[in-house]
Amino acid sequence: MAMMALRDKVVLITGATSGIGFATAKALAQAGTRVVIVSRDPQRGEFARAAINRETGSDRLEVMQADLSSLASIRSLAKRCLSAHEKLDVLINNAGVLEPNRRLSADGIEMTLAVNLVAPFLLTSLLLDRLRQSAPSRIVNVSSATQATASLQLDDLQFERRPYRMTQAYAQSKLGLLLVTKELARGLQGTDVTVNALHPGGVATNLGNRGGLLGLGWRVAKLFMIRPDEGARTSVYLALSPKVTSVSGGYFAEQRPVPPNLTADDPRLAAKLWGILESLVQSKG
Repeated sequence: MAMMALRDKVVLITGATSGIGFATAKALAQAGTRVVIVSRDPQRGEFARAAINRETGSDRLEVMQADLSSLASIRSLAKRCLSAHEKLDVLINNAGVLEPNRRLSADGIEMTLAVNLVAPFLLTSLLLDRLRQSAPSRIVNVSSATQATASLQLDDLQFERRPYRMTQAYAQSKLGLLLVTKELARGLQGTDVTVNALHPGGVATNLGNRGGLLGLGWRVAKLFMIRPDEGARTSVYLALSPKVTSVSGGYFAEQRPVPPNLTADDPRLAAKLWGILESLVQSKG
């Protein structure tokens, strides 16, 4: 893409104050796009904006505050984005959490599910009309290789009956995001809006920064992980590369399509999950 074309593009990215999200936002700013950084903490958002400005020289950066575990905050974010920008070319659902213990959001939704799946589902739904109006446009969902061995228990997505396990909850949410990606791609057929998911790789981020044995294990594991800028490459590729202009419903790793969990290609399962998420966001506000 020519630089002039990139300068006309508006990209909104969640979870962009550190790790993969920050590296993605930085690369997008370096490419010349206008980048909207979504941050739960306004101060951290401003710190990220200033750091990207220093490192890239870009003055086309802004921060929007939102708590992605809150449905009301997500709705407010979408409203502010729609008011501030007449177009939206790329939405990158990057934010994610890894919760060692089961806890609920302010809306009473299990936190891993709330941030990793419900948030991108709702935010995308609220911004979809603007993405259609801005077409050709793209939606990029950051999933994980953990989806490959995950199972989706539609009758107990929130671990209300089965024992909560951190890795199981995380993997389930990322498989769910992949199913939502494919279901949305089916619904967007015939439009110029594409949606794809990706595995960024084993990246040394703050995702597992905790106290105790979990934190210690994460710090050791990070020694063998790739850098955030390496992990950001596939997100940037799916956001900007002309090579995937007409690709939708794909799952990528290292900038290449890879086969996902077989259940991700089950349209009946995806439709059921979509219906559950629709009911959840409506019933909770």
